[in-house]
Amino acid sequence: MWQKALIIAVGSATILAQATPGPQQRPTSIFSVVRDASTVAPLSDVYVSVADGGTMTDSQGRFTVEGLDPGLQWIRASDKGRGAHGEVYVVVSSGQQAKAETRLKLGGGITGRVVDEDWQAVIGATVLLLSRTYEFGEQCYSPDEAVSTGRDGEYRLAGVPPEHAFLTLAKKPLKAFAPKLEPPADRENSEHILLRSFYRNARDIRSVLTVTLAPGETRAGVDIHMSATPSHCIAGAVDRVGDPGVLSLSLTKRLSFKSGWALFPGTVDVKPDGQFRACGLHPGEQHVSGSGASTDQRLFALGDVVVIDQDVRDLSLQGRRVPPISGELTINWTMPDCGRSGMTWGLCCRKRFAGADSRTVT
Repeated sequence: MWQKALIIAVGSATILAQATPGPQQRPTSIFSVVRDASTVAPLSDVYVSVADGGTMTDSQGRFTVEGLDPGLQWIRASDKGRGAHGEVYVVVSSGQQAKAETRLKLGGGITGRVVDEDWQAVIGATVLLLSRTYEFGEQCYSPDEAVSTGRDGEYRLAGVPPEHAFLTLAKKPLKAFAPKLEPPADRENSEHILLRSFYRNARDIRSVLTVTLAPGETRAGVDIHMSATPSHCIAGAVDRVGDPGVLSLSLTKRLSFKSGWALFPGTVDVKPDGQFRACGLHPGEQHVSGSGASTDQRLFALGDVVVIDQDVRDLSLQGRRVPPISGELTINWTMPDCGRSGMTWGLCCRKRFAGADSRTVT
């Protein structure tokens, strides 16, 4: 009799265990403070991102993020104006509020003057702050900030991240022009232009002296000297394929770093017969691209030319006519959860585009 009772009791316990649900995962939250790593003072107006959301710190450097999933969360804080960024991982439990503290190393500034060979101020020059990076196993340089020199040739780069080696480059905007008269045969009599120059007068990017700031440091006296050289001209013709459409050429000097917006191309018009001449150019490799429009189509022309110690007089470009194409482009991709995966931004972006699917509907 007691054996039957025991069996019934065990069976009831089993049924009860199966019917009772496990603990539910409840939303969590994070309370954190962002501080200066050197002074431990709270930092206000710092952008903080957690998971898929973002917020700003208050006047006491505090912020709260709610409605998070339990587990490992990645807090990223950044302030480009002060050249600071930092990150920290936090483990949050179900239904609990985790507390964390993020400390940022504040950036500093770089000041100096840009002068010519006679120590005269170069007004309106652009000073670029270049960061050395690696892409696909190759070293490259990309601009982090750009400022223009004032009436005394002075410049100031603010918000420079600390403990990171930067290059400083000064260059004048390219002003290509089409002269009405034939350029002088003697190059010394042609218009002189200033060559781009790095800090400490270096022109080869591989031998440039870098600048590394301590947290909160302002480095003064980073002067850049620019030397002058006779300018060059490029003349030639564009085969317009019989199309009388308007065409202009954009000339850009190829530099040893990726910049795009920092190249300041010069532009000249192409004559109705396809002839063109552009002067005021630096020595080096020039990328020439043309674009224009006729009544019903676009015109394009591309080419590269190297200017060494004399003018180029016979550059030939092949114009291409591109008829308009109408249609609709639809892009769909699966976005990985970069905020929760702990991946770096670059890796996350590559994963995003690796999963992209695009198609054109005409």
